Amino acid sequence: MLVAIDGYETEAIIWGKKCSLKELRLKMLETLNKLPEKYFVDLFCRMWGFEKVLYTEDMQVDFVIDTDTHIVYKPRY
Repeated sequence: MLVAIDGYETEAIIWGKKCSLKELRLKMLETLNKLPEKYFVDLFCRMWGFEKVLYTEDMQVDFVIDTDTHIVYKPRY
């Protein structure tokens, strides 16, 4: 599962085990409660077994985590 992380201080694409939107939102909230937002990507990957991947233009992510608004959503293509 590919996830884009979008925020003021962070932007990344990560890959990991498939989960539901609800599960991903709970993981996001738990991660945000531990450290400041600027460390979100590294901590999220470490806590939940995700890995950073390089972005390519033809890449379509399954979900987007917006760390500014604390929203997780499924993009439309």
